[in-house]
Order: sequence, then structure tokens, then C-alpha cells
Amino acid sequence: MEHRILMVDDSEEMHELYKKIIETMNAKNFGMQFKLDHCFQGEVGVLKVRESYRNKEPYSLVIMDIRMPPGMDGIQTIKHIREEYPQTEFIVCTAFQQYSWEDYLEIFGPTDKILFINKPYNKTTMKQLTLYVCSKAS
Repeated sequence: MEHRILMVDDSEEMHELYKKIIETMNAKNFGMQFKLDHCFQGEVGVLKVRESYRNKEPYSLVIMDIRMPPGMDGIQTIKHIREEYPQTEFIVCTAFQQYSWEDYLEIFGPTDKILFINKPYNKTTMKQLTLYVCSKAS
């Protein structure tokens, strides 16, 4: 099964890093393949997720940064996506510690649809989280 993943991050470097992780995972035989799409702003992320559902090819996973100036931040982007598509799975990756885990819990409530990780992230951890989330969609 091919899993579609959307990365929403304003850092070109983070896109390249995760692309290499996905290429490595695709080279292994996990019984699933991954297709990575990219965007650099939250507004575009909302549109891409909406389009994926409209085309009946939803993303198995959205990797979301929090700070993406000058546009909508990751918190607002997730809120907009979850209003229309509450089943969407997220891994939130951020280098800025403006929100604590308790803040995320207060903002989104208890959910198994949003996982949080700090940048810089460990490649093995991202591989494991990607497999975990995409396995839920299988």
C-alpha cells in the first residue's frame, strides 16, 4: 500500500531531511511505500489536504511545523484541517518551545491523532513514528 504524506514546513532543509528518510524507508521492504508531497505554508497545507480528500486520496500523515512566517502557523493550520477532516493524523515538529505538551493538550484536547516531537529530530524516531501512524491507516 502506498501512503501519501504531506510535509508542511517553511524550512527547505527539513523537507530534504525527511525526503531522505522516506527514500530510505522506501528502499526497505516494510510492506508499504510512501509518497511525499511538500508545501511551505499553512494555508497551502489546508488546500492540499482538502484537495486530497476531494480526490479520494487522503494523506495518511501530515508532518506539521509550528512557526511558518509570514502566514498561518501550524496550530491554526491543524485547527482548520481538523474542522473539516478530524480523522487526519499529524506529527507536529518544531524547534521552538513556545508551547508545552500541556498547551497542546489544552488546545487540541486528548487525541491520538496528533503526536509531538522536537527538532532536530532523531531519524530513527521519525521512521518509527511514520510507520506507526501509517500502519493505523492501513
